[in-house]
Amino acid sequence: MSNLGFDIDGVLYPWQKATEVYLKSFKGIEKPYSEVWKNPDAFMTKAFQKNLCSMEDICTRVLPEKEIIDMLWGLTNKGHTIYYITSRPEEVRTATEMYFQKYGFPQNENIIFTRDKAFYVKLLE
Repeated sequence: MSNLGFDIDGVLYPWQKATEVYLKSFKGIEKPYSEVWKNPDAFMTKAFQKNLCSMEDICTRVLPEKEIIDMLWGLTNKGHTIYYITSRPEEVRTATEMYFQKYGFPQNENIIFTRDKAFYVKLLE
């Protein structure tokens, strides 16, 4: 069977939705994520923008979609090896691992934290 690599944020985890909910709840920003990201400087400081990816609350705020979990289990049951490849920073490693365990992601021991996703994609071929 195949090695399959999936990005976490924006693919398996709705990071944009989580960010939008966070910005609305804690910053009072009532705009959709797509609009905020067209001109983030109008809504957030550069320091805050930089720290968004390091915020555990954003990385774990939204429940995974059942269809995604089912799809991953379907691939696992067919004998594929799944890897989760992310550029999330080390600060959210534990929160990410706990989230994957809590919500039953298959093969959740295969989370790869890296700044060079392309390297691992090639390695898994």
